[in-house]
Formats: sequence, structure tokens, C-alpha cells
Amino acid sequence: MRTSVILSVAGVLAVASVSVADVVSYDQMTGLPSTNWFIPASGGAPTGSGNRQMGAVVNFGGSNTTITGFDTGIVNSTGAAITISANTIIRLNYSVWNTWTPGTGAGTAPAFSGLAGSGTVNFTFTGAGSFANNTILFAATGASGGVGFPPLAGLVGGAGITPINVAGTSGIGIVLSYDLSQDNGLTFTSPNGLTSLITGTSATPGSPVAPAPTVGTNALTSVNGPVAGYYRSANVGTTDNGGQFAQGSLRNLGTNSGVVLRVFTVPAPATAALLGLGGLVAARRRRN
Repeated sequence: MRTSVILSVAGVLAVASVSVADVVSYDQMTGLPSTNWFIPASGGAPTGSGNRQMGAVVNFGGSNTTITGFDTGIVNSTGAAITISANTIIRLNYSVWNTWTPGTGAGTAPAFSGLAGSGTVNFTFTGAGSFANNTILFAATGASGGVGFPPLAGLVGGAGITPINVAGTSGIGIVLSYDLSQDNGLTFTSPNGLTSLITGTSATPGSPVAPAPTVGTNALTSVNGPVAGYYRSANVGTTDNGGQFAQGSLRNLGTNSGVVLRVFTVPAPATAALLGLGGLVAARRRRN
């Protein structure tokens, strides 16, 4: 488990420097059996336009509102193996949105607005290998675990994300996409088919039902039914609106379908400062 150091200032007075342990506030990764992994179809994104962004809308379990990390699954569905060397970098691009506007059908209005924060994390490799087509790479931004998701040999975990403060704990939009470099980061490409793993329930009778999130809930299921998430150019046009998605860009893969994702948080800085101040007061009382 990681710890995040939060510095809080009230006016010109530094109240406290508080070390706060990250907790999982959303988890649709734990307990996911291999029979419920889905690789997004190769259609949708225009050829050469880049990878297919995937968007989730989550409700946190708990009251924390500062996001400190993501765990997710990266899929190679480009149609060919990706050669891995010490010069290979897979870059995770992420954006977090405060406001979600539900929509259905072929709606072209943005689904996400109010950008809370965005950034990138680089995943590097220690040696030669191959990221085979239609296989999964578990990626963590310095957070925990990944039970059941074997890492690609030689993968070095990325650094933690820059903490992002969100406005609340419900209807939070999270958008993930990936780029590839084979020259140690000098240039990046966005191959179609390097994308996020999703989960769903097969239409085959007797197939297991995908597990619901073990922490938090998928906000999409309460409004749009059992949809996997927002999917670049799934139903409308050729644009993803800069990560905001068109309201109609949804995919339905059955009960409990969603982007395979785990989100780590800590309390908001003001809350952490109050916790730290309370600890200082308690310590002073003990000394007295």
C-alpha cells in the first residue's frame, strides 16, 4: 500500500504535514474471472486516428475525494504482437471529469464536463519480449495488487499520478487511453487496438455473470442499464470530443459490464489537514 504526503496551508500557516494511506474507493477488478474479460472490437475508431479511449462513470465507496492512482488492464487488440525492448514505453493518458450528463441513443452532446485533472504515466520494460495480440497487461500507477492479472514480463510499474481533487463522490467520469513508443519516448504513436480491458456477461446461456464492483458502484447502470462504458466512436461520428465523449458512445455487454478499473483515493487536503491538526492537539494533550 502506498502513502501520499499531503501538505495543507491555512492562510499563511502550515497546519500539518499528514501521511495518509491510500484506500480503494472504486473496484471493478477484484474477483473478475477470466471468462468475463472482454477485448473491445477493433471497429469504431477511424484507421490511423489512434487508440480507442474508454470512459467509466463511477460512484465512490466512502467520502474521499482526492484520486491518487488507478489500476487497470491494457489490451493489445491491434492485430499483431507488439515487440518489447528496453526502449519500449506504453503511456497511459488519463482525465477525470466532475460532471456527467447521461444520454442514450445517438446523442452527440458531451457526456463529460468540468475537467478535474489529467496527466500521463509511462510504463517501461527492462528487456526484450513480446506483447502478444489479444492478450492483457495489468498496469498499476504505483498502487496495489492485481490478483488474477499476470503482468507482462519485464514491466516496470509507472510512477503515481498527480493527485486529482474531485467535486464529489458520485458521477465521476474517468477516461483512459494509451500511446506506444519504441524509441524510449522520443516519439509516440497511438495504434488502434491498444486499449482498456472491459468486463461483461456473455449472451451464451449458462455463462457466468460478471461480478459487480466490490467497492463503489458503476453509475452508468443506474441510468443507462448494463453498459460497459463510453467507447470512442461507438455510435456517433468520428470524434470522442477531446475525452468528453458523445452521450451516445456507449457499449452494452450485459449485467455488471464496465471498464476494468480500480481507483485509489485519500481524503481531500482540507480534511487531511484537520485530521493532522486533531492528531497534533491530541499529542499535545498527552504531553501535558
